[in-house]
Amino acid sequence: MANTKLTEFDLKSAEKVLLYANTPYYVYKNLRTDKNVSYISQRLSSEEIISELEALMTRHELSRTEFVEAYSYMIALTFKNDKTSLHFLRTVYHDPKIRWFKEIINLHLSSFVSTNQHTINMRHSGAH
Repeated sequence: MANTKLTEFDLKSAEKVLLYANTPYYVYKNLRTDKNVSYISQRLSSEEIISELEALMTRHELSRTEFVEAYSYMIALTFKNDKTSLHFLRTVYHDPKIRWFKEIINLHLSSFVSTNQHTINMRHSGAH
């Protein structure tokens, strides 16, 4: 059964990406550039995306449409970069129904660069 939240989105291009996918990076890179996946991120809140993704993850089996929806939601969530979405992505468990689920999430999380700021107090000695 297709998800009613996604009825306004055309996921044919996402389905094509998943049909030809041979690596997690291919899925991540191509769905991140898919305008419909980006649109999902713009139209739905992090909480809505997470709720829909969790509902799909609790199903025993996924139809082809639900499989495409799950990937689309997961990648749409990577556009959010807010506290809620990042927490979910860091703590979500591996779902064997969704191939490369954890690998794709790890690709996204590894794209963040850790930054540290240090203040160096330099005293001018006055001697030349």
